[in-house]
Amino acid sequence: MIKRVVLRAITLSIIFCLVAPMSFSDAKSKKVTVVHKTVTIKNSAPKKKVPTLNITKKWYRPRSRPTKYQAQRLTGKNANYSGREIVAEKGTQYYLRRYGFLIDGASRGGYHHIRFIGRHAEPQGVAIVHGKLYIQMTYKHTKKYLRKHRGAQNRRKGRIIKYNLSMLNSIVNKGGKHNKIVLALQKSKKYLYTMHNKKSTRNKRKKLAKKHLSATNYKIYSAVTFGPMYQAGHGQSFAYNAKKKSLYNASYRLASDHDSRSRHPFSLQKISLSKLRPVKVWRLNIRMLRYEYNGGNVKAYRYLQMHDLTFDGSNKFYFTQMYGGKQRPKNRMKMYTKRVNGKKFIPDQNFYRGFNKSVGKSAYIYKGYLTGKSAHIKLIQKVSNSLGSVSQGLSYGKTKEGSRIFIVYDNAYMSFPIKKLGHKISQKQVNFTVLSSKFHRESEGMGITAQGHGYLIMNRIAEAARTNRTVN
Repeated sequence: MIKRVVLRAITLSIIFCLVAPMSFSDAKSKKVTVVHKTVTIKNSAPKKKVPTLNITKKWYRPRSRPTKYQAQRLTGKNANYSGREIVAEKGTQYYLRRYGFLIDGASRGGYHHIRFIGRHAEPQGVAIVHGKLYIQMTYKHTKKYLRKHRGAQNRRKGRIIKYNLSMLNSIVNKGGKHNKIVLALQKSKKYLYTMHNKKSTRNKRKKLAKKHLSATNYKIYSAVTFGPMYQAGHGQSFAYNAKKKSLYNASYRLASDHDSRSRHPFSLQKISLSKLRPVKVWRLNIRMLRYEYNGGNVKAYRYLQMHDLTFDGSNKFYFTQMYGGKQRPKNRMKMYTKRVNGKKFIPDQNFYRGFNKSVGKSAYIYKGYLTGKSAHIKLIQKVSNSLGSVSQGLSYGKTKEGSRIFIVYDNAYMSFPIKKLGHKISQKQVNFTVLSSKFHRESEGMGITAQGHGYLIMNRIAEAARTNRTVN
């Protein structure tokens, strides 16, 4: 008996010695690599001034107040936005047509009653890759949580949701119904899974879904993929790098860069297209020299984050910062809104008090690239009196005029030729589009297909609107 026990113990120890190294190596392979680095921003040419584009035309589109776009009626009687078309009233003239409602955490319409989507989930970032629409959803904290945890506004968790556009195009707009995605996923709620689930679990739920769902609902179910949860931050700085064939996200924690004198690192995450989760992280402190004294021995820095992000086709990334906004551009505003309710519009103190922090800001464009252990960044362009007040995202697209970078604001965007950034740019080389002043929605970014069509993603309630022609 004792011999048997000893033999069993020896056998188990041998098996453990053989299997344990494999399990440890598997755990090690799943561990995300993290790189820590402090990066100092440089000018495009140390001995030359950064080129500045001064916009003098009256292109400005003020941002709607949150109470206004949150109260926007989407459908029904007296709706401000019927859902069929959004008209561009300035710049490039075209329509944005409603593509369809996306899954959302909004309580109105019950859109949050879908597995893995809570009541406070919001779309924040967008990228289109090979006919797939990738939306980064983040989970907004409640007011009670924010009162208890100060400064936690952008310390959010999130997940990526992939929509197969080629599978959905023939379904979502049939009969003028735009909520088919949401309704189908509500009906298939118990069959949904994330990429984090085991393969056996995924296959089991797929079989059950095919057995119990209608053909249309199963097609929508098969066209939507849920990624696992991870620390996503605000989620707005989300982009695709075609050179590395990966998604990237800058997970920052501060609402703004006002806390500029102290270090506030953020995580720039490389995200696998197949797993929809981070596989490598650069923990970065991005700083720029504010001033130096005592013969250069003492230097003071300002620390920045990436509030938006995009990549070009050659592995270079771009992000912007908005500065200024304390001036009162009366002439620009009078030209933009000549009359309100039949009366001449004259901006008063109350108007400026509400928009003083956002009107007339300048956009600084930064360019950089990542290495295995660091990042290199430089300031390449300044744009004064930029088109919008709050940058909601950056996009990169190939147009008939060549490759361009798009700065997306609420209900407006402007684009620049990539090859001209860092050089002198004329206003004729800047394209812009301003949507109707009657339209009050919060934009969250624009994905651009390989064919050049834009998908504008909007919040409250989440939806996608597609341009009827190529963007420029």
